[in-house]
Amino acid sequence: MKFIFLSLLVLYVPLNAYCRQSHIDSLKGADMTFYKLYCDTKYSDTANSMGYLEIFLSGIDTSVHSPAIARMYDELSEYYEKQYIFSKAIDKKSASLRIYNALGDVLSSAECQYKIGIWYYEKGLYHKSLEYADMALRNFTKNGNKKRIMDCWNPSREYSGQNHHMEQFRY
Repeated sequence: MKFIFLSLLVLYVPLNAYCRQSHIDSLKGADMTFYKLYCDTKYSDTANSMGYLEIFLSGIDTSVHSPAIARMYDELSEYYEKQYIFSKAIDKKSASLRIYNALGDVLSSAECQYKIGIWYYEKGLYHKSLEYADMALRNFTKNGNKKRIMDCWNPSREYSGQNHHMEQFRY
């Protein structure tokens, strides 16, 4: 019994560590009430948690360049992707892309560009899809990430099980 409790405690602490970052408190315009609601419901009520996160992020000063804030935008964009709301997913991923670019994080920027390209494809905006895929390809090439370079040339491998029409996505 003691082992199970300790195991659960070990798992619980890292999951909540993301929500206990002290520098979040010092952000301009941040409504900590919504941040705490987000943290409290993150693993029990995803839909409401993402709503709280969106409200929290909407109040933050847009000049903030924090990796933690970028990851929150990433989390929100992935939630919208799962809901097939690609316009909102693109909007939130673009916000994290701006932060990663400002931080000079080439790999994270490339990952954002790659996902945005796929979501533009899902929306039928092929010219935008190719534009973002090309930017991602250039950044993955700079970084030397061979697997992701190949994914840019054949992104249907990533989505082949999720969307039936992604099989045609080749450029």
